[in-house]
Amino acid sequence: MTMVTIDHRAKNIAQLEEKWQSLTIKDDTMFGIVMENQDICLELLRRILPELDIKLDV
Repeated sequence: MTMVTIDHRAKNIAQLEEKWQSLTIKDDTMFGIVMENQDICLELLRRILPELDIKLDV
């Protein structure tokens, strides 16, 4: 690889990291990731709706 290619890849990686850091739950990608992970989803629901005392039935 040439230095130009390496520099270009490094810039792309930096841009992707910046986009990732700026995601919120309103973003479709982040919402999907949260909803697919049972532990994270449960924690989010408990924080949003603490009055419901949400339990996990196993």
